Amino acid sequence: SSLEGDDSYNTNADTSISFKNKLFEKRRNIEDKILESSKRSLDMLQTSEEIALATSKELSYQREQLERSNTLLGAINSSLHVSKRYISSVKNVFGSFKNFISTKRDDSMISKSDKQNVHPHDGIVYQNNDGKTQKIESLNLHPGLRIRGMNKNFNENTLEFDKRLQVNLGSIDNSVSRLMNLALDMGREIEDQNRLINDITVKAENTVASLQSHNNDLKNLIN
Repeated sequence: SSLEGDDSYNTNADTSISFKNKLFEKRRNIEDKILESSKRSLDMLQTSEEIALATSKELSYQREQLERSNTLLGAINSSLHVSKRYISSVKNVFGSFKNFISTKRDDSMISKSDKQNVHPHDGIVYQNNDGKTQKIESLNLHPGLRIRGMNKNFNENTLEFDKRLQVNLGSIDNSVSRLMNLALDMGREIEDQNRLINDITVKAENTVASLQSHNNDLKNLIN
C-alpha cells in the first residue's frame, strides 16, 4: 500500500514536471518569435532611417535648388523689367524717328510738287531789297542743294534700321517666351514636389501610428 502510494506520487510529479516543461518550451518559443519579430522590426526601422536620412539630404539639396531658382527668377524678372523699360524707350524714340522721317518725306513731296511748276533750266526769279529782279539757278543745277540722292540714302538707312530693330524685337519676344515656358515648367515641378512632400508626410504619420500600434502589441504579448 505504501509502495503504491509512492508510485502514484511519483507519477503525478512526473506529469507535473512534464507539463511545466511543455509550458516552459511553449513560452520560450513565443519569446523567440517575439524577439525575431522585434529584430525584423528593428532592421526595417534602421533601413527606414537610412532612407529617411538620404531623403532628408536630397530634400535639403532640393530646397537649395529651389531657393537658387527663386533667386534666379527674381534676377530674371528684374532684368525683364529693365528690358521692358528699355524697349518702351526704344519704341518712343523709334516712333519719334518715324514721325521725323514722315515729315521729311512730306516736305520732299511738296518740294517735288513745286519743282514740277519750274522748268529745269529756268531758275527762280525774285525781287531783292532794291526792287530789282534777280534770277537764281535751278535747285537741280546747284550741287550743294541736290538732296534727292541724300533722301534716297536716308530712306534706305531707315529701312535697314527698321529691319534690324524688328529682328532684335523678335529675338527678345522669343527669349521672353522661352523664359515664360521655363517659369511654367518650374512652377509645375514645384507643385509636383509639394504634392510629393504631402504624400511623404501622410505616409510618415501612418508609419508612426503603425509603429506605435506594433509596439503596443509586443508589450501585450510579453505581459
